[in-house]
Amino acid sequence: MNDEAKIIDRLADDFTATDAQVQKLNEIDRGWDASAGGGEINVQIFKKAGAKEDREFLWDMFQTLIHEYIHTLRDAKYDAYANSFGENSNENNTLIEGVDSLLDEIVWEDVAPRVKDPKLREIVEGPTLAKQPALDHVEPASIRRYDSYDQALKLVNIVGIQNLYAAYFTGDVKKIGG
Repeated sequence: MNDEAKIIDRLADDFTATDAQVQKLNEIDRGWDASAGGGEINVQIFKKAGAKEDREFLWDMFQTLIHEYIHTLRDAKYDAYANSFGENSNENNTLIEGVDSLLDEIVWEDVAPRVKDPKLREIVEGPTLAKQPALDHVEPASIRRYDSYDQALKLVNIVGIQNLYAAYFTGDVKKIGG
């Protein structure tokens, strides 16, 4: 084991030494809104206190699911290209989260005008909550925008959206400089 692995191993042992620490880590993990990896999407499922808050949460979660689902559509060659910059690099964050935020907002632009549609409401809110009057306002996708979104826009201005689509969804990273 190299020095870094030994440090990480020691930290893992330190942070999971007691049942209370493990419980706290599990609570943190359960409180995380959503994540995607390995072809799976994990989401927060706890209901909110009131019907209005619960409906707002469900729309927010729907938007989050769009974001996380888009992650699962990313081609492996695109991932490899993004990771070639280092997993903690600004370039990687731009290519993974910034671009995903951009794609998420493109999708949301099609969804937003339909948030009062009864069929869509029933899918998102469920049959009981969808019987109530539609919410006056549903937050835009941009409230969850990653800081690297601006860099993703710059990339699109340079390479064009069609080339970004080709790289992201089919792995043709040469179209974005790979």
